[in-house]
Amino acid sequence: SWSVEAQAMVRAIPTGKGATSFVLAPSQSTPTTVLGGLVDGNLRVLDCREAASTPNLQGIPGAHRGWVSAVEWSPTRPNVVASAGHDGFVKGWDLRSPKDPLMNVAESHGPNSKVQALAWSRDKDQSMLLVSGGSDGKIRGYTFP
Repeated sequence: SWSVEAQAMVRAIPTGKGATSFVLAPSQSTPTTVLGGLVDGNLRVLDCREAASTPNLQGIPGAHRGWVSAVEWSPTRPNVVASAGHDGFVKGWDLRSPKDPLMNVAESHGPNSKVQALAWSRDKDQSMLLVSGGSDGKIRGYTFP
């Protein structure tokens, strides 16, 4: 955490042994909670209020094969997150039962393509859409369950 007033770091929260954060997304419903996508393919939920030596690590080990390139919290469901990776997958997860993804789209941008961006949107019927951008130069939308 960074203090604007002190112009200094006030807290560093480890993401786990040997894990490097690649992308971060703050929770809209719990402002002290951050979702991290890591280069080892794992997702981590971090509580920024915890001391550096005892972070509250929750997450989804092995969410992707390789780098997690994008993470987003659902704007309507506080326990639901989405992730995308260099493995070409777009996935949706319920953090209360993360064993199996709610949504799992393989090769979402074609064979050997990387997914590089995610965002939530709504379709013409106001249903939730998960939108991704990939190395194939296209934006794709998925109806979210």
